[in-house]
Amino acid sequence: MTEHQQFTRVRQILLREWDPLFVTKRSHHDEEQEDEYDGYARELAKMLVRGTSPSEVLEYLKWAETQNMGLSFSEAKAKHAAELIVLAA
Repeated sequence: MTEHQQFTRVRQILLREWDPLFVTKRSHHDEEQEDEYDGYARELAKMLVRGTSPSEVLEYLKWAETQNMGLSFSEAKAKHAAELIVLAA
């Protein structure tokens, strides 16, 4: 699978399963807001091409939530997303 295909799948998982900023649940949600996690999706796609593990994906999502976004970590949600991301690879 190409990096672009990985990106597309990861992007969908991040929006549907992870979504710590509740982009898809906003009352005024539109497709333009769906690029919110594209930077993370691109990095994760690169990680998948290199053969990353679910635990590495989970650590990246933890970093994104806590260090980059300044949110509290939703481990169960992130773990589920990480597993789906690696399975989709």
